[in-house]
Amino acid sequence: MTVYLKLLHGRHDPDQRLNDWGFDGPTLGPFEAVHFTYLTDVTCMPRDPTGDALQLRFHEDLLVYEGKYYGDFEIAANFRADTPTPDPSPDPHGIGGVRDPVAAAG
Repeated sequence: MTVYLKLLHGRHDPDQRLNDWGFDGPTLGPFEAVHFTYLTDVTCMPRDPTGDALQLRFHEDLLVYEGKYYGDFEIAANFRADTPTPDPSPDPHGIGGVRDPVAAAG
């Protein structure tokens, strides 16, 4: 079985205070496994043993990928159009929880 990593609740600056959900990031994979080292590093192991692992890191509590910062991520065997997305409320960090399709497009 393979897994994918879906990045959500994105922002361009880690200090940006969001008034909405932010933007959805890419879905990465497929991977054979995803390994977490504490909450500092994430290693995504490729299905092809000759491929390079994808190394991600955390900046405080945000996962960093290609210079963007994500407050949420999901790991699943696949993501379909009807895959449920978690309700972002309640908002434990006080940064907004309404998904904004305009922000997602930005």
